Amino acid sequence: MGHANEYDAIVLGVGAAGSAATYHLARRGTSVLGIDQFGVPNNRGSSRGFTRVINPAVREKPQYVQIIQRSLELWNELQERHPNQLICKTGALRGWTGPDYEGHRDSLEEAVELCESQGLPYEVLAGEEVERRFPGYDLSGDFRFLYQPDGGVLDVPECTIAHMNAAHDHGAEIRAHERVESWEPTDAGVRVRTTRGEYEAGKLLVTAGPWLSEVVSDLGDVTPRRAVMGWFRPEEPERFRQDTFPSFGWDTENGYFYGTPAYRIDGVKVGGATDFESETTVDPDGMDREVTREEEGMLRQFMEEHMPTAAGPTLRLTACMTTRAPDKQYVFDTYGEGSDVYVAGGFSGSGFMTASAVGEVGSKLVLGEATDVDLEPFRASRLSSAGPGVS
Repeated sequence: MGHANEYDAIVLGVGAAGSAATYHLARRGTSVLGIDQFGVPNNRGSSRGFTRVINPAVREKPQYVQIIQRSLELWNELQERHPNQLICKTGALRGWTGPDYEGHRDSLEEAVELCESQGLPYEVLAGEEVERRFPGYDLSGDFRFLYQPDGGVLDVPECTIAHMNAAHDHGAEIRAHERVESWEPTDAGVRVRTTRGEYEAGKLLVTAGPWLSEVVSDLGDVTPRRAVMGWFRPEEPERFRQDTFPSFGWDTENGYFYGTPAYRIDGVKVGGATDFESETTVDPDGMDREVTREEEGMLRQFMEEHMPTAAGPTLRLTACMTTRAPDKQYVFDTYGEGSDVYVAGGFSGSGFMTASAVGEVGSKLVLGEATDVDLEPFRASRLSSAGPGVS
């Protein structure tokens, strides 16, 4: 394409998924422009903070296992070209409390069946065995855990930077601090207007995270939710290092909690997804990012009950957003039959660990290539808000 503002593809939103998609499009020889309304990386969207958990069986559908396993391959491949650490293998614990061992997405039985069918290594551990192997825990109650040795932690800013730098190396252009004002179809593809310019491309991929439904109005059911996280200084730091303490996600009687060993700062990270904070849709531009005393208390109570020597002084508190559809499943689709516009979003809190493969899937959609993952369960047509323009 000859004009300076014309591209083969434009990616709207250069967070975790968007930076990966920009890279995968560029490495396939596509002339691609990535646009983000904030910086790359930034602390305004879902791709904020220091770390994200890798848990290979965190979702109940086999498609997610495929996506996560491919992501692990791609993260390791990306690590080979990036000077700083992207991925840290710590193992991962997924926990349920009795008597049925059911959780917010699945049950222990379903998770074991998924591991068996997909050939994932795992162990089922009682609380006593978890305490013996990982002394940071002090467990009471009837807990059962699925331990996965391939789990771990991703470095959030480094992963986004690595994808951005790799995209640049393959000729991509990325423009930050440009907010999209409008987009429209053209005879040759799409035209995008931002606060700084106008661009045309043959294809458009929208990976706008919490702003997805603002950019694609027919996806009004895909909404951002507020979540809170805290970092607490352990009294016995040696019990909570990356080599002694796995990442975790537990369903407890008080809700779902997740976290990581100390990484970057000397604090154990814990996040909460209980009903009072996760069921409310928020305005992504106006969300309150201050964590309340009540929310801090919720996180601290979990720590005091299950890993009390980690419940030392509070080091950091933050609120972020997850974006999800009503059924908490991903969205991959075209925007209308025969359209040149594609959407990827609704990642429901597990999007960062899958971002590398999500970007690859998005790039294949844009380029009309077959994907290894069956995307039928992720079609937007299942959503009540999907209008006639969404296939």
